[in-house]
Amino acid sequence: MRNITRLAFLFLAALSLNLLTGTAAFAQQDEIRRLLTEQYEKADASGNVDLKMRLYMADAVLMPPDGTAVVGYQAVRNWHQATYARMSSQLSPTLDEVTMIGDWAFARGSWTGTITPKAGGEAKHETGKFVILLRRLPDGGSWRIAREMWNAQP
Repeated sequence: MRNITRLAFLFLAALSLNLLTGTAAFAQQDEIRRLLTEQYEKADASGNVDLKMRLYMADAVLMPPDGTAVVGYQAVRNWHQATYARMSSQLSPTLDEVTMIGDWAFARGSWTGTITPKAGGEAKHETGKFVILLRRLPDGGSWRIAREMWNAQP
């Protein structure tokens, strides 16, 4: 009888730990979803480089389509500054998948929206897809973009 009680206790303890861990994981996934949809979209729509750079790690790397890798915080900042100077965008991202592995996570999704050249010209409707790797900050909760790759649909 004692062994059954002990097994039942261990089972309930393991189940409780699993539920708590699962709840924490869902909260982390929600944070990642907000960062990559609401915060990302707000920064791009406003063309605010400072707001956008709050989303990135210091060692971030961008891998834009048909271009060379953009490595490091200052290079990523310069890339966004130049991009925001050339065009404005109203893009809506959709996340299809968020998977966390320890202090790393990856997100896969797509976007759709309008890109308008600031030098004049016609606005262009565009859709595309992306993969983003994120890393959790040492504070144990906040996530930032470490690597980002995307391309537009033909």
